[in-house]
Amino acid sequence: DVAVFESNKIIAKKAGTTTLKAAAVHGDKYDECLVKVYDKPTGAELLRDGVALSEANPVDFEFSEEVTFEVKVLPTTAKQNAWKLVPDSESDKISDYFETSDLDTNNPKFKAIGSGEIYINLCYGADNNVGKYFVFRVGQKL
Repeated sequence: DVAVFESNKIIAKKAGTTTLKAAAVHGDKYDECLVKVYDKPTGAELLRDGVALSEANPVDFEFSEEVTFEVKVLPTTAKQNAWKLVPDSESDKISDYFETSDLDTNNPKFKAIGSGEIYINLCYGADNNVGKYFVFRVGQKL
């Protein structure tokens, strides 16, 4: 039900996991592979302390504050690492405002190192669709 092998191709049918087995026509040789099929992403959410952030409300940081976010790609049957954070303007750099880590996980960390305001897009899927944008504001160092 998840995937089939036809005409020398693996054809995905629905989200899920299955094992496909290939066997030699003559003899006892075979091999198998695990196949995971994901739904196409339709959106993404950015959460802080378990609460989904909205485009309308700025995300405020104190200088040197470190925040771990959670990213959820929708639907839950989509590939969960199919997202990235991108500045809205080509002239802005996230690294001017934040030290980041774990951007390749669903729990990216941001530490405020510069003051000001940056618009950041949460993109998802292979086409980098913009799911939402957020205003990140960092207070000045005292």
